[in-house]
Amino acid sequence: MNKEEIWQYIVMLMPIVLNEFLWTVGQNVNTYIYGHMGTNELAGMSLTGPIQGLLIGALSGLAQAAGILIGKRLGEKEYDKAYSESQQLCLYGFAGAVILSTLLVILRSLYIGFFKVDLDVRGIGGQLLLAFAILAPVKVMNMILGGGIIRSGGRTKYIMIIDMLGTWLVGAPLGLYAGLVLKLPIVWTYFILSQEELFRLVITIFMFRSKKWMNTIT
Repeated sequence: MNKEEIWQYIVMLMPIVLNEFLWTVGQNVNTYIYGHMGTNELAGMSLTGPIQGLLIGALSGLAQAAGILIGKRLGEKEYDKAYSESQQLCLYGFAGAVILSTLLVILRSLYIGFFKVDLDVRGIGGQLLLAFAILAPVKVMNMILGGGIIRSGGRTKYIMIIDMLGTWLVGAPLGLYAGLVLKLPIVWTYFILSQEELFRLVITIFMFRSKKWMNTIT
């Protein structure tokens, strides 16, 4: 690569690296909050980890595919097709998330039954899975829009700013206040903390509709 291409690569890469690092630090803050709420609460949260990973993992491929497909359209300067296909991919992802969330609500008691834990932990785990099922479509839409479509235009700084605002302006402060100051139950703390996802989605939708992310990387 020549100097111009190297600089372009760095400009796109660094926001992603910084974003992922600060997001990971934010996840550690969340774990800190849950860890100070009680043993049963932390155990209940741990129960939800595998199922959350399975559900999000099942649809993460759609986000990756969206980045490739839309990036190809942008590379060919087919901006109208890129925009319409982005809308279709979002619709597919939302529908898939709703279907999987519905199955999770129906089968969550069966899943919790696989673990030999106290009834209190089972109750907490079931409530957290219900909260996760409600939030899953929002999480998936963020993954497809922010992690796939908008990044495909190389405007990685936009996603970094949106994610950082969501994590450090909304998620972490609300979680610390709800869990450690108000001492709300972990289900409500998790639900309130996760409003960062809704915050991100609202801003990302405005960004998507503005079409400022549509850029051909040369």
